Amino acid sequence: MPEPQAAPIAVSSLQLDILEQMVRRTTNEQRLVKRARIILEAFKGISNTKIAQQQQVDYETVRRWRDRWRAAESRLQTIEAAGKPKRLSQAIESF
Repeated sequence: MPEPQAAPIAVSSLQLDILEQMVRRTTNEQRLVKRARIILEAFKGISNTKIAQQQQVDYETVRRWRDRWRAAESRLQTIEAAGKPKRLSQAIESF
């Protein structure tokens, strides 16, 4: 039986750059790195189950962060449209 497909998430190129920087930055808290990895994998279309296995977290954790990102998409787009990348970075880290 096929797995139910999670709703896709939208990530702009600037948001993608910020998320990738969060993953690469060695001084970031691991909880932020884990969130960024979850969002990046979700953006690639990987299922919640596979993300949970790869990131060694609970399925509900992946579902929660995917849902939170989708809920914050319009706010992140508004901040990005205002041309404030530093504020966008702060918003992504705090969502």
